[in-house]
Amino acid sequence: MEIKKNNFEALYKKNDQLLRETETKLEKEISEKQRLEWTTKNLNMELKGVKQKLQSLEEEKDILNQRCLKLKEERDNY
Repeated sequence: MEIKKNNFEALYKKNDQLLRETETKLEKEISEKQRLEWTTKNLNMELKGVKQKLQSLEEEKDILNQRCLKLKEERDNY
Protein backbone atom coordinates (compact mmCIF):
# COMPACT_ATOMS: atom_id res chain seq x y z
CA MET A 1 0.00 0.00 0.00
CA GLU A 2 2.87 2.37 0.82
CA ILE A 3 4.41 1.71 -2.61
CA LYS A 4 1.15 2.66 -4.35
CA LYS A 5 0.97 5.83 -2.28
CA ASN A 6 4.56 6.75 -3.17
CA ASN A 7 3.93 6.00 -6.85
CA PHE A 8 0.79 8.13 -6.76
CA GLU A 9 2.61 11.03 -5.09
CA ALA A 10 5.46 10.82 -7.60
CA LEU A 11 3.00 10.77 -10.50
CA TYR A 12 1.05 13.65 -8.97
CA LYS A 13 4.23 15.74 -8.59
CA LYS A 14 5.28 14.97 -12.16
CA ASN A 15 1.85 15.92 -13.52
CA ASP A 16 1.81 19.07 -11.42
CA GLN A 17 5.23 20.07 -12.74
CA LEU A 18 4.15 19.38 -16.33
CA LEU A 19 1.03 21.45 -15.77
CA ARG A 20 3.06 24.39 -14.43
CA GLU A 21 5.47 24.14 -17.36
CA THR A 22 2.56 24.10 -19.80
CA GLU A 23 0.95 27.10 -18.08
CA THR A 24 4.24 29.00 -18.25
CA LYS A 25 4.61 28.16 -21.94
CA LEU A 26 1.04 29.28 -22.66
CA GLU A 27 1.55 32.53 -20.74
CA LYS A 28 4.66 33.25 -22.81
CA GLU A 29 2.76 32.48 -26.03
CA ILE A 30 -0.08 34.79 -24.97
CA SER A 31 2.39 37.57 -24.16
CA GLU A 32 4.13 37.11 -27.51
CA LYS A 33 0.79 37.12 -29.34
CA GLN A 34 -0.22 40.35 -27.58
CA ARG A 35 3.16 41.91 -28.42
CA LEU A 36 2.79 40.91 -32.08
CA GLU A 37 -0.77 42.27 -32.21
CA TRP A 38 0.40 45.57 -30.73
CA THR A 39 3.30 45.75 -33.18
CA THR A 40 0.98 44.94 -36.09
CA LYS A 41 -1.45 47.66 -35.00
CA ASN A 42 1.37 50.21 -34.76
CA LEU A 43 2.78 49.21 -38.15
CA ASN A 44 -0.66 49.46 -39.74
CA MET A 45 -1.09 52.95 -38.28
CA GLU A 46 2.35 53.93 -39.55
CA LEU A 47 1.55 52.51 -43.00
CA LYS A 48 -1.68 54.51 -43.09
CA GLY A 49 0.28 57.67 -42.29
CA VAL A 50 2.84 56.92 -44.99
CA LYS A 51 0.07 56.30 -47.54
CA GLN A 52 -1.55 59.62 -46.63
CA LYS A 53 1.78 61.43 -46.96
CA LEU A 54 2.38 59.76 -50.34
CA GLN A 55 -1.06 60.83 -51.54
CA SER A 56 -0.37 64.38 -50.40
CA LEU A 57 2.99 64.41 -52.18
CA GLU A 58 1.43 63.05 -55.37
CA GLU A 59 -1.20 65.79 -55.28
CA GLU A 60 1.50 68.42 -54.71
CA LYS A 61 3.52 66.96 -57.60
CA ASP A 62 0.49 67.19 -59.89
CA ILE A 63 -0.05 70.84 -58.92
CA LEU A 64 3.63 71.63 -59.57
CA ASN A 65 3.51 69.85 -62.93
CA GLN A 66 0.45 71.88 -63.92
CA ARG A 67 2.22 75.11 -62.92
CA CYS A 68 5.30 74.07 -64.85
CA LEU A 69 3.25 73.36 -67.98
CA LYS A 70 1.47 76.69 -67.63
CA LEU A 71 4.78 78.55 -67.28
CA LYS A 72 6.19 76.74 -70.33
CA GLU A 73 3.11 77.69 -72.34
CA GLU A 74 3.41 81.31 -71.23
CA ARG A 75 7.10 81.32 -72.12
CA ASP A 76 6.45 79.80 -75.53
CA ASN A 77 3.66 82.28 -76.24
CA TYR A 78 5.76 85.24 -75.20
